[in-house]
Amino acid sequence: MCIQIRGDTNNTTVVCCYAPTLTATDQTRELFYEKLSDIVRRVPQKDDIVIAGDMNARVGKSNNLWDNIIGRHGVGQQNANGLHLLQFCAQHSLRITNTYFQQKNIYKNTWQHPRSKTWHLLDYIIVRSQRIKTVLRCRAMRGPQCDTDHLLVRAAIRITPTRHPQRKPKKPICYNIKELKIDTTKRTFEDNLAAARNEESEQFVQSVEEHWAELKCAYLCAAQETLEKRKPSRWDWFDESNPKIDAALEESLDA
Repeated sequence: MCIQIRGDTNNTTVVCCYAPTLTATDQTRELFYEKLSDIVRRVPQKDDIVIAGDMNARVGKSNNLWDNIIGRHGVGQQNANGLHLLQFCAQHSLRITNTYFQQKNIYKNTWQHPRSKTWHLLDYIIVRSQRIKTVLRCRAMRGPQCDTDHLLVRAAIRITPTRHPQRKPKKPICYNIKELKIDTTKRTFEDNLAAARNEESEQFVQSVEEHWAELKCAYLCAAQETLEKRKPSRWDWFDESNPKIDAALEESLDA
């Protein structure tokens, strides 16, 4: 199962899988890793990939042999399935996050053998090598009951979310209504408004909202044809209060 999480600069593909057990045939095991390799190759290199699942493999703790794949905090001994998983990770430059955090073994192991009662690490969360630093923690959760004999594994991974650009609100057009104090401009505006209202009155108005929209349109059309646009003005309290400030300064100097 695969899902894609869209991010700001890249996407993250999460793959959930279940690997064959030790008793499976070599053909079944090879077919599984071929399909998984095909999925990894289809993910663009600029995108992140997270592989999570029961790999039925023990990778051990040979950090000196597999230093680019497992960290210094692995557990147990490597088995045949673990070797296949390590070779798969080496082929695709992946790292096993479970082995990179120093914690008690009870927070690393995920499955207990029914006969020997020995705990093993079989469930992994795997990421690209260059993204290992984005993994903040990875541990087995002993509390949740998931109707399985495996423990839940939880990882915290830092992913850059999508940032939607904030659109600046469109500034309304302002007209110089002071021009309406001029008689000729006022009469022209009234004539244009009456003409616009006559055109709108020919249409049947069904609601108050439609009537308001038509009335607003008529006034805006009349203003656009008659008045000039008002230039933005910035009121500066300092300039307006400059005489009072000068008088106060002179008074303080004389004192």
